Amino acid sequence: MYVEPNWNRLSRFIFSAFHPEPFEPSVSSWTTESSAPMDSNQALAYIVFERDLHLFTETHPGLRLVESTPCNGFAFLLSGGVHSRTPLPGSWLTRLKRREDKHPALLRRTGLNRVIVLERRQLPV
Repeated sequence: MYVEPNWNRLSRFIFSAFHPEPFEPSVSSWTTESSAPMDSNQALAYIVFERDLHLFTETHPGLRLVESTPCNGFAFLLSGGVHSRTPLPGSWLTRLKRREDKHPALLRRTGLNRVIVLERRQLPV
């Protein structure tokens, strides 16, 4: 299980405008030519687990995508995220988070991240 950038309009804007690494969903390769250890494409989870899922399934038959769920919507963004505090009352954020949890369609449109869960399959011998 891991968390990656989501691929909706809001997350694309946030990651493109405020993150140093690019969000380039139209590249054809899953790899980069850069040798810098922190250089990456923030759209890689979208590319592998949405756009090219059929290719992932073909090239990695021992792995199966179990879950791909958006998370960290407006409540996370308004909370200041991981690095800062917000002047908003915690009760407002709690109510917004509960609403997001009850309405998955809202998180599909506003979730900044996505939980990806892979399962190892038992391959026939």
